[in-house]
Amino acid sequence: MRVGTPGFCGPRLTEAREARGLNQTALAELTDIKVQSISAYEQGKQSPSPEALTSLSERLNVPERYFLRAAPIHSNARIQNRSLSSATKLARTRAERKLGWLKDIVAYVREYVDLPTLNLPSFNLPPDPERISMRQIESIADECRVFWGLGFGPIRDVVGLMENSGVIVSRFPIGADTLDALSQWDADVPFVILGSDKGSASRSRFDAAHELGHLVLHRHLEDRQIKNLTMHKMLENQAHRFAAAFLLPERTFTQEVWAPTLDAFVSLKKHWRCSVAMMIYRCEQLRMLSEEQVKRTRINLSRRGWRTEEPLDRILEPEAPKMLRTSIELLVQEGGKHREDIVQELRMNPADIEELVGLPRGYFNGVTVLEQPVVRLRQDSEKTESTVLSFPAKPRF
Repeated sequence: MRVGTPGFCGPRLTEAREARGLNQTALAELTDIKVQSISAYEQGKQSPSPEALTSLSERLNVPERYFLRAAPIHSNARIQNRSLSSATKLARTRAERKLGWLKDIVAYVREYVDLPTLNLPSFNLPPDPERISMRQIESIADECRVFWGLGFGPIRDVVGLMENSGVIVSRFPIGADTLDALSQWDADVPFVILGSDKGSASRSRFDAAHELGHLVLHRHLEDRQIKNLTMHKMLENQAHRFAAAFLLPERTFTQEVWAPTLDAFVSLKKHWRCSVAMMIYRCEQLRMLSEEQVKRTRINLSRRGWRTEEPLDRILEPEAPKMLRTSIELLVQEGGKHREDIVQELRMNPADIEELVGLPRGYFNGVTVLEQPVVRLRQDSEKTESTVLSFPAKPRF
């Protein structure tokens, strides 16, 4: 009689395999398990022996108990990716599976923590995105600033603004040059993944504003509308326009561009925390530069080698998500949880938890000094079995 693993969950094997960027053949080669067996495990037709389970756990770098978790609930909600090319398919799948892990972490955190409620502005937009004009997007970006009381100067922290407005944000390496970020509305919860591969603070900031644009402009679109490549390109251009208008509002940015030169843009970069390339793009949008000036400025940008790295790129710090990290830290400090408890209850690789919530590497080995948390414990008379945490109700901007 074949000895299997009671409670083994096949979809969890699929999830872990794809999160590691492996197909069934590659996993079979790594584990010396037949491809047919791996397929049977994933379909629930067969469960692995203890030896096979150990091999799968070691090669996929997840604890054995991970495979005993209930099957992941994959949302049918569309995911807005920056690229639909075949070259990024593997990276997209890997990021989407890690998004599933992020959702598991969020569900766990919500058992103890009151995360910020959703506070995104809503607009009466036409169902056909082709009817959304660029001028309308400019107005929407301005209205978002008014909604959050930001004024029309530089925004201090775009990621912090999103988190305080109920957006779940994670930042980790995605592994594709043309796939900088992705976002999804899952029921009424917005998720954003930002790629940390490039390391540029200004580029990551633009990515965050771009995904915010998708959340605001394209929430109610259907899958068929974004799978069309022509439509996808148009949606990307709309999100680009929103990000540019949101980060560099016309009414103030135009007054500060005293000379549309590369050196002048560098002087503005530290103030607005936007790249020189983006400021050129913005000046082009607002017709502050002629076609010839734009062409000449971009040629000079390339000659200086700024296509790959601009001045201040190594000085400005990328905006880092803090909400989930602070939740975990506070659970350990004041919520009565031990680090081992969190890893045990999530049944995940500690390194994956650290990466997804932004904890320093080695946090679950107990080698990291904790920073002062930005959240506080909330006393709730209706909850007697667990500590409930509460975030500030309003953004600190």
